Amino acid sequence: MAALITVDELIEKYGFTITPTQRDKYTQLIATATAACERHLQRDIGAASFTEYFDGGSQERVLSHSPVTEMVGIYVDSTRAYATALETTDYRLDNESGILIIYGAVPLGRDVVKVSYKAGLTVTDDILWCIAMTVQHLSTMQQADLAGVTSRTTDGGTVSLDQSIPPLAVQRHLAMYRRNLAR
Repeated sequence: MAALITVDELIEKYGFTITPTQRDKYTQLIATATAACERHLQRDIGAASFTEYFDGGSQERVLSHSPVTEMVGIYVDSTRAYATALETTDYRLDNESGILIIYGAVPLGRDVVKVSYKAGLTVTDDILWCIAMTVQHLSTMQQADLAGVTSRTTDGGTVSLDQSIPPLAVQRHLAMYRRNLAR
């Protein structure tokens, strides 16, 4: 998938000061920040196409990516020719969770079910802002020589530094988009 935000957008839209020699570094920071936001959201950001294969025998499937924005086709074929897609009346899909239920028997076998679909959150300006703020956080961590550090000792004890998550302000903002899993 193409980057959701570019180094030029960081400079023009968010006021970052980036020298030509730092462009590669910031390209990597954008990828890392995007991945951190996706992990926090438990969703993909930006629509992309996916194809998954499932073994037969069960009518229920959980797609790997959500929210599902478009179902391209669901094929159930024990010969794995995948020539005829199921009609929309032959299955139920919860777009938000990616839970797919196929009505009728699904034959036993490997890769009997093929599902092609598009999934991902719509990229909005506030999600781009969250990615940019996570880039800023990661850059600050690198400048403070804390990149890769998981804990450090201070006068009051040991402080844990978790760099795999966005900063708290970003987490709070992303909360409205986060998947609410059943508990």
